Amino acid sequence: MPPLKVLVPDQYDLYCAKYEELEKIGQGGMASIWKVRRRADDQIFAAKKDTQGFGQASSETKKLQRLKSEFIVGYQESFQNPNESETIIILEFCGGGDLSGKLQMQVEMEERF
Repeated sequence: MPPLKVLVPDQYDLYCAKYEELEKIGQGGMASIWKVRRRADDQIFAAKKDTQGFGQASSETKKLQRLKSEFIVGYQESFQNPNESETIIILEFCGGGDLSGKLQMQVEMEERF
């Protein structure tokens, strides 16, 4: 009898099965950020789609896994999409806007006084 073959879905398929992309919320030089919903419990996360290459993104992922602080966005998990040469990093969603917007608002508030 031939050995049993185990079919392992690729990581991108797992990402698509676990998360629904809701909207693109940011774009940088090497990555885009998507608001995603985890299908299992409807919890909202941010998905960073990084196209720097697997080595660079893998280094970032390893660092994020080790860092635990209330001041750092929390890491959940990551996936690789070999078709697009991208790493998808699932992070805690912070819905209060970006730092640049907060700083600009602070500058505008100071000018009013």
